[in-house]
Amino acid sequence: MNRFMPWLVAASIVVIAASLSAVLYLAIGMSLGEAGWIGVAALFAMLIGQFYSARDREASGLTMRLDDIGGTSGRLSRELESLNMRIADLEVALGRRLDESIDERLTSVLGEIGRIEQRLGEIARSGLNVTVEHKAPAGTGEVSADAGTTAGETEAPPRQTPERSPAFKGVSDEQMLAMAREAVEAGRIEVHLQPVVTLPQRKVRYYEALARLRTESGDLMMPDDFMPFVTSGGLIPAIDFTILVRAVQIVRRLASRNRDVGIFLNVGLATLQDERFATQYIEFVGHNTALAGSIVFEFAQDDFSSLGTIEQAGIAALTEHGFRLSIDAIERLVLDAKSLSEQRVRFVKVDADMLLEANGGLGADIHPADLSDLLARFGIDLIAVRIERESEVVDLIDYDVRFAQGNLFSPPRPVKPDVLKDSTGSALEAAQ
Repeated sequence: MNRFMPWLVAASIVVIAASLSAVLYLAIGMSLGEAGWIGVAALFAMLIGQFYSARDREASGLTMRLDDIGGTSGRLSRELESLNMRIADLEVALGRRLDESIDERLTSVLGEIGRIEQRLGEIARSGLNVTVEHKAPAGTGEVSADAGTTAGETEAPPRQTPERSPAFKGVSDEQMLAMAREAVEAGRIEVHLQPVVTLPQRKVRYYEALARLRTESGDLMMPDDFMPFVTSGGLIPAIDFTILVRAVQIVRRLASRNRDVGIFLNVGLATLQDERFATQYIEFVGHNTALAGSIVFEFAQDDFSSLGTIEQAGIAALTEHGFRLSIDAIERLVLDAKSLSEQRVRFVKVDADMLLEANGGLGADIHPADLSDLLARFGIDLIAVRIERESEVVDLIDYDVRFAQGNLFSPPRPVKPDVLKDSTGSALEAAQ
């Protein structure tokens, strides 16, 4: 109806003007021309009046609409302010609940890890029974070990005397074995981290977790000090399991800081050969499959090339959980890249000295300059290790080596004391 109103008004104005002209002509006796001009003048007067009246109505309506819009805007502002306050309160409440939930879960996880570490000492004391037999006069250091894992074990072959730290010069083999055993049973196994950096940027991309033992008197036992004795004494599985548990803690802390880094863990064949430790080791790994992209299990070349059925089953269990493998302690550059890749090997570590030798070392079947590209074609990264000099870095970059490790970049450093706090839980922090 409203859309026809202007037309009705216009028609009414025309009718009124025509009526006025007719009255003036017929009733008053004016001439037709005069009556017509007066009617036209009246028509324009009414049109002008209607125009201004309509404009006033529109202005009044616009003012009312603007007032309504202003009122609505005010109400909307108040509602938005109220909504923002509710959102802020909700964020605070959600943040508090999230923090409480995280604290509860973290406490539970760390508590479980703490109980595992406590059990570790009990396992070492109850399961690693070592019988020491003197085969020669004291000081010669020949020891036979019974780890209690399989029947028909053979006596460990004679070992070369390692270069010990000054603190252990002159200490008998029996005493070294006793100190190593006591350190393992007491849980004084320390984790030292050495970075693996990218070339040429030298950005830390991985760490290698290295085991160290601390004696009751506080002396630090390096690998050359304890490896012969923990190997013959059947202590390797306990050490490997402890390093695994603590590496998981470190990786979780790094992940919480959005650090895109991983950790290499050395695994001895003795760990996979010991049925009890192998089962616990693989079960613990299975509970942490979310870290499969951050933990790499590392095996020596000789060990990996001489795997038995038991060891192969253990490694298969690790890779089935999504974890990757690395080969180190390379003594010859005779590498079947395709076979290694099929076994989920994703890293190969080679000494810088071997890579830079003219013929690639004894038994090499490929020139070192071509090794990185060959491995890369099968999804394997080459890592040059034991780098001590800047000149080596320049040559390795020419060989297209993408990762490097060595004291030139950083020696192994201990994890900060607060990284492995008790089960009450707090932030973990790895050594940088």
